[in-house]
Amino acid sequence: MQATRTHELQQHENRDDMTVWLSRNEVAQSLEAVDDTQQRIAFALGARCGCRSHEVPDVAPEDIVDTDDGTMLRVYSSN
Repeated sequence: MQATRTHELQQHENRDDMTVWLSRNEVAQSLEAVDDTQQRIAFALGARCGCRSHEVPDVAPEDIVDTDDGTMLRVYSSN
């Protein structure tokens, strides 16, 4: 996988860690590198749907809905 470019990193204001944005290609490469289906789904929920790590275990098939705008993931509570 290609190294992350510095303009895609941002320091959190009140924390020591960083936020990183992956390109679509980097997300696809990461998903291809995962052998386990559950891990691939968990990573995709974060990378493609914006789920936080604590939200991923609560996602269920009934949370996936088809709308006029396409397939969507319903998230009922987010903190």
